[in-house]
Amino acid sequence: WTLLQRSTLPVAAGRLGDWLALSNGPYRLALEAEDASGNSARVTRRIDVDTAPPEPPVLVSVARGPAPADWLRPEWEPSPSPDVAGTLVYRNGRLANAASLVLGDLVAYLVPGQAWDDRGLPDGEHCYHVVAMDSAGNVSLPSGEKCQSLDNRAPRAVVVQPADGSRFGEAVLVVASVPDLAVARVRLELRAEADPQ
Repeated sequence: WTLLQRSTLPVAAGRLGDWLALSNGPYRLALEAEDASGNSARVTRRIDVDTAPPEPPVLVSVARGPAPADWLRPEWEPSPSPDVAGTLVYRNGRLANAASLVLGDLVAYLVPGQAWDDRGLPDGEHCYHVVAMDSAGNVSLPSGEKCQSLDNRAPRAVVVQPADGSRFGEAVLVVASVPDLAVARVRLELRAEADPQ
C-alpha cells in the first residue's frame, strides 16, 4: 500500500485528496479511520484506470434518402476495441445530434449501433466523421470524412429584422437568414412602395 493522504481532521463528506494514476489497470483504494480511543475501521474500493482511447471506427458511407429528402444516413464499421460505449457523429465539425456547441460530458450524444438518420437538414454539402468513446470517456481519433449534398428546393431567405410593417426614422439594421448551405449569393433590394414594378 502507498499512502496518498493523511489528515487529523474529520471529513464528513468532502474532498480528501487527489491521485494521479501513472499506469492503466485495476487498483484498490483503502480508506481507514481511527478515533481518539484507538478504534479503527477500514473500507476498500476496486477501481480501474483506463487512459487509452479506443481504436477509431470506419465511416463507410453517407447515404441520401429518396428525393425529396431532408436527411442523410452516415453508416460506419464500429471500433474493434472491446469497451466502446457508443459513437459520436459529427456533421461539418459539430456534433450532429446536438442543438448547439457542446462543452463537457459527451455521453448524452452517444449513438448506439452502426448508423444514424440525420434529419431536418438544409440544402448544401454535409461532411461527416465519427468517433468512438469508451466507458471511461476516452475518445478515439476521428474516422475519415465523407460528404454528401442535398438539393431539394430553391434557397429559403427570410428577413428577420426589421419586422414587416416596421416604422423608423433613422438607420435600421437589416438582418437576414438563409439556412441552406449551398447558396451562391444573397441580394438585398429596395423599392418605394408606390412603385408598381
